[in-house]
Amino acid sequence: LLSMPRDWDLFCLPTPLLLFIGISTTVQLKGLKKWIGPALGLFILGFSIHFVNSNQFALGKRYETMGKYVFKTYWINAADLIQAGIKLQSQGAEDQDLQWQNTIAELKRYAITGHDAEYAELLNEAGFYFERSVNNLVEAKNYFNEALKYDAQSKRAYMGLTECSLQLEQSEEAYDYSKKLLEWRFPTLEKSLRINLQCALDAKEYTDALTLTQSYLKLIPQDTFIRIIERRLIHHESVDSLKFMFAQTPEKN
Repeated sequence: LLSMPRDWDLFCLPTPLLLFIGISTTVQLKGLKKWIGPALGLFILGFSIHFVNSNQFALGKRYETMGKYVFKTYWINAADLIQAGIKLQSQGAEDQDLQWQNTIAELKRYAITGHDAEYAELLNEAGFYFERSVNNLVEAKNYFNEALKYDAQSKRAYMGLTECSLQLEQSEEAYDYSKKLLEWRFPTLEKSLRINLQCALDAKEYTDALTLTQSYLKLIPQDTFIRIIERRLIHHESVDSLKFMFAQTPEKN
């Protein structure tokens, strides 16, 4: 159980028995002096929990430390804890950069190349941090590409690579990455079609773009925005400007 600090249901199994033993022991105590020791011990234990959980930085440090421990032992959900911990510590951008780099370097020796979705997710979180918070797209792409070395089917890595490539005006790359999102229907079929369509227009793959609009309209025929794009593609009306009808990046997930 010590390797599963997030499985609260398992941790709670001994609680009724421990409560029963604690109450049985306490009621046998007679005299005020005999109560002082247990009461002081319970106060110290309870106060330490309050002290950590009521302090944002301390709680963030606890999450980060627990996430690293989970990664080395139980493995599941480690990335979520580490990400939450780093965010809660509310450090400046430079400190967070260093913290992500140190965390990834520290845990790398525990990761399994080609078979480690959790480490890949940790790299993805670092990638999205560098993309969306720091706007360092090149560094973000490095993290997403590194994530694929540990999980070749990482959907979020392909989402990140699509976003970064589109913003870096690497149109063909973005289009290729977005094809994988459509293949997986990630994050949904509707969104993956729109992302793939946006990338196709940016890459000037207008024949593919027309096919995508038709596939999308079969799914959602009432979407007037996509219907306008379809009409302009059919009639070759200023097709080069169609990409500007979309936002700069695909819908973020």
